[in-house]
Amino acid sequence: MAIILPGPLLLAPVYQLLYQLGMLNTYWGLILPGMAPAFGIFLFRQAMLNSVPGELLESARIDGCGELRVHSRPTGCS
Repeated sequence: MAIILPGPLLLAPVYQLLYQLGMLNTYWGLILPGMAPAFGIFLFRQAMLNSVPGELLESARIDGCGELRVHSRPTGCS
């Protein structure tokens, strides 16, 4: 599952981050948020890690799955 957040909801945290970095009136302040929306990626990662029980991840690793396959393939790993 994915978490879908509207763009205006992320506007305040991005503004605060740019303010703290001193990048409000610069070209980098316009370019960087568009190139790498790291906050959205971080939220998706946290939701993914919290939604799958630890026992399920552990059993997949015991079956021989690598880290990439643990999160990408729902079937067996033999």
